[in-house]
Amino acid sequence: MRKLQAAGKPIEYFVYPDAEHGILRFEEKDDGERHVVSYEDGYFQQQVEWFRKQSGLQLLSQAAGQ
Repeated sequence: MRKLQAAGKPIEYFVYPDAEHGILRFEEKDDGERHVVSYEDGYFQQQVEWFRKQSGLQLLSQAAGQ
């Protein structure tokens, strides 16, 4: 990431403190087995917004007043 920053590339990262690497949230049962509860709240909307921004679609929507 430092090399990308040094090359002038924008870096964005998002932290989901209650999620694991796969952006999944788990509950642990009494026997120690883990059960998937959900994806982290807001993850998919954040992804859509990021892709729109990267593709330029966000700017088009703003110019159109949406």
